[in-house]
Amino acid sequence: MWTSDEEAEIIRVLQNGGACEKCCQRFVGYKQSYIYKKCHKEENDRMKSEDAVLDEETGPPRKIYRPSPCSVCLGILQDFYMMPRMEEVIKQIQESGYDADKFTLSLSLPICLSIRQCALWLYLEKEKKELLKGRLEQSDITPLKQVWKYIYPDCVVNQVGIEHENGENADFFVELVIQHSKEEEEIKVMEDICPKEYKDRARKVNVYNMGVYSRQGVEKSLANVDY
Repeated sequence: MWTSDEEAEIIRVLQNGGACEKCCQRFVGYKQSYIYKKCHKEENDRMKSEDAVLDEETGPPRKIYRPSPCSVCLGILQDFYMMPRMEEVIKQIQESGYDADKFTLSLSLPICLSIRQCALWLYLEKEKKELLKGRLEQSDITPLKQVWKYIYPDCVVNQVGIEHENGENADFFVELVIQHSKEEEEIKVMEDICPKEYKDRARKVNVYNMGVYSRQGVEKSLANVDY
């Protein structure tokens, strides 16, 4: 689909927009799980290498490398931020006294991530419109949740020793809810993006069961947005 030089051009624009390594692969449209698992392994190896160096040092404390949170996923696909959350999940499962053979681990995301993803796509489209034309659409972006499920449930399985299954029928259901402190502030941008629709919704808030801003509503509105 791409030459290596073309892909490098696209990834450079995405990185300039603040995207992490896994989100760059998502935007290029990669679906294969092994690509993201490879990124995960490399990221973990870097973190372990950093920890090993710190353990061996006897001099003054050295500043620990802290990557900036991804502008799109807010660190959800970055091991530096997500692995500590996985340790919390593992601890709670181990302390729960579960007796199930299987469990399901689900992820609940802030609505603002849909807005952030659309914003980066529009930036990419603006910068590389001719390169993308007829070859990559916003709908080709691999969903964040899909990539997350490729990687992080296995981290829990390796520690708790029970099988993970997708879906909502498992006897043991665990949900990781991600919150963003500026969620309310960020989703209000929809009033600027689609003023007629969302200002009208705000005036008729009692009419909408899901509130002014629902994930389905926001994503439907964003599908029609261009730069």
